[in-house]
Amino acid sequence: MNKRIIVGIADMSVSTSQDTELVTYALGSCIGITVYDPLLRIGGLLHIMLPHSFKSKPDEEVNPYMFGDLGLPLLFDEMLKHGAMKVRLVVKIAGGADRMQKKQVFNVGERNITFVKEFFHNCNLKIVSEAVGGTRSRTVIMDINTGKVIIKSPGIRELEL
Repeated sequence: MNKRIIVGIADMSVSTSQDTELVTYALGSCIGITVYDPLLRIGGLLHIMLPHSFKSKPDEEVNPYMFGDLGLPLLFDEMLKHGAMKVRLVVKIAGGADRMQKKQVFNVGERNITFVKEFFHNCNLKIVSEAVGGTRSRTVIMDINTGKVIIKSPGIRELEL
């Protein structure tokens, strides 16, 4: 059985341990971003809540993993510190649901999806697989040994990204 590292809300983890799974639970409007280097078997998972921090850099009062604009660069930095190469990265995303089943004033899920897709487009990285939008929460499980990402949602069959 694999060791599980829980990635909480507004949290991030990177692992090189092949007997490890990175897991984040109950993504609603939040987005879970997995990044994987298949050659070195290095994987990272970031759970963002909002697209923008409206700050130019994190400070002691801001959790950078809460925001896409601060957290995604930190995820890349951590992956590269472990030896991953940008050209090999496999990116998968999940979340961005509208949990209220109707368009809300703030459209957080939709804004998160748009931001993450634009971020990777601007980095010249393709999102190879996604499970975004809709109305159901999602749990993301990433196997560091294989890079396989499993999505679980209440009342729906398990999905492999």
